[in-house]
Amino acid sequence: MKRLKKLAVLLVTALVLATTGCGQEFDAQGYVQGDLDAVLKGEISADYLKLVDSTEEEILAENEEIMDENMAVFTELGLSDEMVEKYRGYMTELMKMCKYTVGEAEKTSDGYTVPVTVEPILFGEALNNALGDAETDLVNWITEVAASGEVPSDEEIIEKTYDILYTYLDASLEEIQYGEGVEYTLHVYKGSDNKYTVNEDDVTALGESIIDVSGV
Repeated sequence: MKRLKKLAVLLVTALVLATTGCGQEFDAQGYVQGDLDAVLKGEISADYLKLVDSTEEEILAENEEIMDENMAVFTELGLSDEMVEKYRGYMTELMKMCKYTVGEAEKTSDGYTVPVTVEPILFGEALNNALGDAETDLVNWITEVAASGEVPSDEEIIEKTYDILYTYLDASLEEIQYGEGVEYTLHVYKGSDNKYTVNEDDVTALGESIIDVSGV
């Protein structure tokens, strides 16, 4: 009887370990999907938060920090806070329009590989069209101001230029075009902090392709 009890304990222990092990298998596909959705679209799922052991507030704060870094170039141009906020909103909407499909992860000796197919936004074409239209409006504005006897400052010209450009770029969101899908392989591995991360070179390659600025 004691042997049967001991055997029963061993069987139950083995079953618990097995089911626990299955549950702890890292969801690399969900991690990559969650990462892209969080950064590009601002969509943060409960499953993703569990995978990265973080809170929605922390993820949103990281997103804001990334956007602040991107907006620094507009601030350095001397644009007003109001204009910088316009471009922050525009970039947020543009990022939400990024198209990507995350494939099934494959386990490797040091982590996982996850295929991601990107359909790049053809931003170069949209920007060139907007620049062409904005140039005409800017010349007209400068002519009108000069006719009134005023001379706009360099700061005013820069502000007006980006204001006009924003109007055309914002309108172009409804007509965004996409290129052919290209597949990238992301390598997911456990870092020194014992948390999973994606190879930096892989992230850079994907990031540079998701919005195509060629032809600008």
